[in-house]
Amino acid sequence: MAPVTHVIIHGHFYQPPRENPWTSEIERQESAAPFHDWNQRITAECYTPNTRSRVVDERGRLLEVINNYAHLSFNFGPTLLSYLHEHHPETYRLILAADAESIAARGHGNAMAQVYNHVIMPLATERDRWTQIQWGLHDFRARFGREAEGMWLAETAVNADTLRDLVRAGMRFVILSPSQAEAWRPQDSADWLAGPPPTDRPFWCATDAGRIAVLLYHAGVSQAVAFEHLLRNSAIFADRIEQAAGQSDRDDERLVLVASDGESYGHHEKLGDMCLAYLSSRELAQRGLRLTNPAAYLAAHPPVDELRLKPGRDGQGTAWSCAHGVERWQSDCGCSDGGPVEWDQAWRAPLRRAFDLLREELDALFERRSRGLLSDPWAARDDYIRVILGKPLGAARAFFEKHIDPRAPDNARALAFRLLEMQHKRMLMYTSCGWFFADLAGLEPIQNMRYAYRALELGRLFEDGALGRSMKEKLAEAQSNLPAAGNGLDIARRHVLPDALAPDKSAAQYALLSLVRALEDDERMKHYRVEQHLAHNRQASGFEACSCRLTLEAEGTQEGGTFDVAALRGSGLRVRVFVAAYSPERRPIECVQLLSLVEQDGFEAACEKVGEQYTVFGLADMQAGVRARAVEALLAPLLDEISEAYRAVLSSHEGLLGTLAGLGVALPDPLRPAVGWAVSARLTEIVERSLDDGRLERAVELSGMTEALGLKPDLQPAAAMVAARLSGLLQDTVEDPHPETIEILRRILAHARRMGLEIDEVGLQVRLGAVLGGLIERARDAAQPGGPSEDSARALSALAEDLKIIT
Repeated sequence: MAPVTHVIIHGHFYQPPRENPWTSEIERQESAAPFHDWNQRITAECYTPNTRSRVVDERGRLLEVINNYAHLSFNFGPTLLSYLHEHHPETYRLILAADAESIAARGHGNAMAQVYNHVIMPLATERDRWTQIQWGLHDFRARFGREAEGMWLAETAVNADTLRDLVRAGMRFVILSPSQAEAWRPQDSADWLAGPPPTDRPFWCATDAGRIAVLLYHAGVSQAVAFEHLLRNSAIFADRIEQAAGQSDRDDERLVLVASDGESYGHHEKLGDMCLAYLSSRELAQRGLRLTNPAAYLAAHPPVDELRLKPGRDGQGTAWSCAHGVERWQSDCGCSDGGPVEWDQAWRAPLRRAFDLLREELDALFERRSRGLLSDPWAARDDYIRVILGKPLGAARAFFEKHIDPRAPDNARALAFRLLEMQHKRMLMYTSCGWFFADLAGLEPIQNMRYAYRALELGRLFEDGALGRSMKEKLAEAQSNLPAAGNGLDIARRHVLPDALAPDKSAAQYALLSLVRALEDDERMKHYRVEQHLAHNRQASGFEACSCRLTLEAEGTQEGGTFDVAALRGSGLRVRVFVAAYSPERRPIECVQLLSLVEQDGFEAACEKVGEQYTVFGLADMQAGVRARAVEALLAPLLDEISEAYRAVLSSHEGLLGTLAGLGVALPDPLRPAVGWAVSARLTEIVERSLDDGRLERAVELSGMTEALGLKPDLQPAAAMVAARLSGLLQDTVEDPHPETIEILRRILAHARRMGLEIDEVGLQVRLGAVLGGLIERARDAAQPGGPSEDSARALSALAEDLKIIT
């Protein structure tokens, strides 16, 4: 009898937390363009496509839609799932549904838990390791509605202490790299065999607290997925799995486990999700290979052989992405990603030491200030994930009822919240990505510094003095490879401190946006609730001033206060905001006084005089997002003037431009910015007013002319409007397949293709494909010769042809 081959394909889906620690909002990341940020981009390229991956025929027609997560063993970083839950709820729902489907099919779920924010566990303190595990397990339980059986370790970084803690937490298995194994021992043998162990079976690994199952992924196939474009052909992928199985000397049950970053399936490898869909739904079954998940496999095939892991330097363990143990996250070991070969990573050690110094200070403060507030401070921290998640409803109230000391003062909840948020943020500063890449000035180290500074700020609500000084001294020793970036302290001053959102700065930003009329109706200044009193506004001699009294309060930590605020605007981008804590003994400066000072002394001198009693903020002091909104509002009149001039040029010379396009002559360089801007605006206007009936011929014509002229207009606004209209029309069609609605949909789709607009055609195809058969059947059942239902059936068939759906 031929041996049975079991196949597990594991995807580690993870992105570092990207939110601003002060606002909990993800700011625009230009490197992710045209998307707002990297989470949004990778969701569009990977996380969402894997919920609706397509199997198509040789003509590209849709055969089946596969939720890959129902076939893929996977873990999602908790912070990433939080993002998906808020911003992409349908993708989030389908991920959870896939786990439930896998339980129904195999008795055990595909999903694994993950240590909370991807810290390198062997480098964490004992308390931090335990909190990371507890937070990861509670997050998993709250989302998937069941207990986790296994836990993914960040970078598969493991040592003896980490495995012991997993066993204590009830974990049954982990997935590791074969390179992390030192030796193995077959069942009933006293001899340890050195060298890489076989990956065709599970192993027991002993710890001080008991034993845990270890599954080793097949290095060759896994690396081919990540680095050798194996996801370009499902047949070749299956061939490699069969070859791996053939390397086994077992004559009964064989295992091939493939593990890689989940982002390989669509982000790193375009259309990799489709390869996985075909592999899991067709290719493996045709070859008699049995797809499973770790928990289901171990339930049927518990380990009998034993494994011993490499201890690493000083017992610090090993990881899958560092050839030197876990040095990649604490020293210049030579492992890095990106950057010129001559760069070093000597900055890693002082960065970690800086955070360690801050941790020591904040942990001591936490213990000291928690006395009399929390019955058991560290148990409260382990349980604080309930408050972070806010699940179930009332979780925060139940948490504080459980953990607040009965003898605590009335303001104990706010004080405890500050201390626990301080711990939350200081945990996030250890996210592994901060050390993974080539330079200190990258997005990831800066993000970790932001968490460190936010934790420090919360600590300073209790104690100031020298708190954080040792961290800053050590940051100054961390040197970027980019001379202009400087050291860690320079980077923090330039890229971290401007994002900090103390109450007085939040008040200043509120007043600034009010002055330039860029304040949204529901503006809360993100972190703070704002109540406005005594608002005034006045203009004189080309200057404008506003003044008000603001009360701010942060939810939970109750940071805030009442402030007297005044703002002054001159010509161009000359803006100043003046803030002082409210005092009944001081009369606030009024608009009339401010404008009088400007007329008397000039703008700068007046600002300097007011600054003797007030804290002064300029545009450069504002958060990047607020600054961008303010500048956009300040420049709006100028942009309108320039835009009008450019449109006039286009209107006056459109015939000439058409002639040039017909001759295939590219537009001269001096004209390209003006014409490109004008065309972008014109295209957006045409699309907006033509979407009702889908008559976009003029937009198509204009788009063709710009292409012939060698221009690349901004099509994103037009694409967004068209995508929204198509989605709405499709929904109308599903509810009532009227021929006229379908015709407009088809017309807009055809025009969008001619214009090269980036729209989610796959989403349209999948949504229609799921219901098309029923729609056509109902239309045909109700059809009368020449009647509307017969027309609807024909229109639906035509739309299906457009979207390559087999009817």
